[in-house]
Amino acid sequence: MNVLFVYMRDCAFCLDILRKKFAKEGVNVTAIERTRLLKKHFANMDFVVVVAGDGTFLKTSHFVDDIPMVGVNVTPERRVGFFCRADMESAVQKFRAWRSGRLKPLKLKRLEAVMMHKGKKTKLFRALNEVFAGCQTPFHVSSYNLTVNGKKEYQRSSGLLISTAAGSHGWIKNAGGKKLPITSSKIQFVVREAVQSRIVKMKMLKGILPENSKIEVVSQVDDGIIAIDSFYKYWKFPRGAKLIVKQSKTPLLFIR
Repeated sequence: MNVLFVYMRDCAFCLDILRKKFAKEGVNVTAIERTRLLKKHFANMDFVVVVAGDGTFLKTSHFVDDIPMVGVNVTPERRVGFFCRADMESAVQKFRAWRSGRLKPLKLKRLEAVMMHKGKKTKLFRALNEVFAGCQTPFHVSSYNLTVNGKKEYQRSSGLLISTAAGSHGWIKNAGGKKLPITSSKIQFVVREAVQSRIVKMKMLKGILPENSKIEVVSQVDDGIIAIDSFYKYWKFPRGAKLIVKQSKTPLLFIR
């Protein structure tokens, strides 16, 4: 059995301890620092251990299809640890329980995001938390056409958040959204700082949608961007480009 460790440099101090603990379980361990992570590193892996914070967990999830993941928080005084809930000892215990069949992973819903522009289709990362569409400059007003399950509205705001149930415990909650059970299949959206005026009057400001919903956003600005899970890499979202978001058919297998 092959286990992949993904870690941040400031968590490297505990790697040797963790590697020895997992080696005693009779598995092959490979460790990759998060900035060097590539899709090929997940080939033939059976289990993924993230030794860092939730940001690294989210980044790692973008490479993972159907491999169970557990997060280890070795600096709980500095990291919240929503996804990285285990410590070094409980991570091994959870691995044993999973391998024996006593612990089943939670299937966390993810979002599938596709951008269409000038006949080109760009498939973005699957989002474990949320998709953001707005202006690259935070103090600029974003203009776009929003379509939710066929209902269309022109909007001006600080941007749009589209979230999973897991993501409802993070950014979108602080933007006025509602926390959902982590395994819920519902999709949520929130318009950030809607710019209401006598010309533009918006009604579709937030909503919790069934799992088969589709959200479309057409950019009406030149400096738009799309960001997935607050990842540092983002995509240009120019005027006329369309973002299509719906639920992914591939959930994340989360060892809580």
